[in-house]
Amino acid sequence: MNPFDGYQVPQGFFSEEGLYQNKRYQLFRAVNKANEQPVTLKKNRPDGGEIMEVSKLSHEYNILRSLDHPGILKVTELISSGKMVTLVQEWFEGV
Repeated sequence: MNPFDGYQVPQGFFSEEGLYQNKRYQLFRAVNKANEQPVTLKKNRPDGGEIMEVSKLSHEYNILRSLDHPGILKVTELISSGKMVTLVQEWFEGV
């Protein structure tokens, strides 16, 4: 069984690959269909939609949105659907 099964990509994106997961979050590389730009999707796990994880991702989004520094990835949006929240960040190709 694929550990990333059960993840539904938000409308407007298509997933390219699952990158990482722990007991709270899943991280994916995806593409924004509107501008064809690669992005990172960070989402609370489908089996752990705890309100605290939703709150943490919302807080992370608000902090990152206010920062403007070349060493910090930009967030583009926060997508919320019930107990599921997805943080969308620009993609950075690592070394």
